[in-house]
Formats: sequence, structure tokens, C-alpha cells
Amino acid sequence: MPSDVAALLIFAGIAVMLLGFIILMLQMPKGQTKGGAVLLIGPIPIVAGNDSKLLIILMILAIVLMLIWVIV
Repeated sequence: MPSDVAALLIFAGIAVMLLGFIILMLQMPKGQTKGGAVLLIGPIPIVAGNDSKLLIILMILAIVLMLIWVIV
């Protein structure tokens, strides 16, 4: 049972990421690219990106993920 839930969560995460990438590609005008990433090593987040607004959003996401990791 727990492995089924884990597999479902992994699949859902990949699906959400792909959907987000597709939405971003459709909304961006040609020639303008913004990108960023959050890498979690244990509870420690590493945030990288090339746009200040995007970095703020990613930092908030990293904090939320850290809190979820600590709570669970």
C-alpha cells in the first residue's frame, strides 16, 4: 500500500512539472526565457534562477517544501 502511494505521488509530481513547463512555453513570447530550479538536499534548499520575481517564488516554494519535510 505505501509503495502504491509513493508511486502515485512521483507520477503526479512529474505530471505537474510537465504541465507547468508546457504552460510556461505557451505563455512566453519568443526570445525571452526565464528559468529556475529548487534543489533540496535533505532539509536544505538550493535555489537558482535568472529572474528576480521567479527567484522569490522559488524561495517561497523551497520554504514550504522545507516545512513539509520537517512536519512529516
